[in-house]
Amino acid sequence: MEKMTEKKRSPRALYRCTVSLWRGTEPIELDCYTKNISTGGVCVVLPEKLEIGQEVRLQLQLDDGNPPADCHARVKWTLAYRTNTPPQPSSLCEVGFQYTELSSPDLSRIERVVTRS
Repeated sequence: MEKMTEKKRSPRALYRCTVSLWRGTEPIELDCYTKNISTGGVCVVLPEKLEIGQEVRLQLQLDDGNPPADCHARVKWTLAYRTNTPPQPSSLCEVGFQYTELSSPDLSRIERVVTRS
């Protein structure tokens, strides 16, 4: 995997896919999914809040017939998740991740998702 450098905001695509998340060596079985995705990072809706700066490993099921895209990422921001339907408030949280390591093939796959959406 190559190291990702800080970039300016990348174009985003509204894209929903299943995500597996690891904190440390064990996967956390969280029912989570993406809200949007870009070549610089991903917004994931989680049932719990993560700390800003926390390092995680993510696997993104990109629905392209390949194994999940595997990356390391850092929490850049968190927000309470809001829906347009009652009841409010939700216990869900939106978490913005910036990729810190992502292979070139997986980056190309994400670029295809962004450009076709």
